[in-house]
Amino acid sequence: MSKNHGSNKIEEELLNEPVINLGINATKDVSLYQDFNQFQYQNNFQTYAEHNKNFEVGGGSPESRVNLLLEYLPRGKTVFEIGSGLGADALSLRNAGYEVIASDFVEKFIVELKNKNLKAIFFDAKLDDIPEGIDCIYANAVFVHLSPEDVFGFLSKAKNKLINKKLVFISVIKGDGYERSTRAKGFERDFYYYQLDSITEILSKAGYKVVFSNNNDPKWLQIIGKAHNLELSKRVKFDNIPI
Repeated sequence: MSKNHGSNKIEEELLNEPVINLGINATKDVSLYQDFNQFQYQNNFQTYAEHNKNFEVGGGSPESRVNLLLEYLPRGKTVFEIGSGLGADALSLRNAGYEVIASDFVEKFIVELKNKNLKAIFFDAKLDDIPEGIDCIYANAVFVHLSPEDVFGFLSKAKNKLINKKLVFISVIKGDGYERSTRAKGFERDFYYYQLDSITEILSKAGYKVVFSNNNDPKWLQIIGKAHNLELSKRVKFDNIPI
């Protein structure tokens, strides 16, 4: 299995990456968290795990989602997964032959990922820059919690750091608008809904071309985008996306 230049250095850094500790006795204090959804996942970890045993979030299975990516990204490339959660997709990516860096912005998920012997770092898509040497970003059911502006901001920053194939895999929930809802997982979170044309518009304005889309699932959209060289405006509005 081939490795990208610099992957050994990345691995050394990840092995020494500390888990951010917010304090066992302080996790009920929402003011300690940057984000409402971060607070909710941290304090409802067990509920989420119990409701997500089949790993269908994102559409299909981890294996079927990774098989989509295999059509566009050769094995041996480095994939950075954001919002790795319980690690099912990260494990499938690794089993498929990719070099995988898992991440999450919830401490309990980081512990879970490392317990499964995955390389894992703390990462907040709204605040942090992706690591160096990444061929593909994998974001399964992550942008459902981000506004169009936040999705654009993340993708436009990440575009300049991606290498080689410069791909991003995304799954989002079909629909329009925004709500704070418990949905089926038993605890409240923020949900943003997207149509194929709206997420395509965001990708395009951020400097990506859609090379694959799957609109067949009744609930989920799956998209693979490829970054290209495009000068971006510093401020982009999404007036045509109903939020």
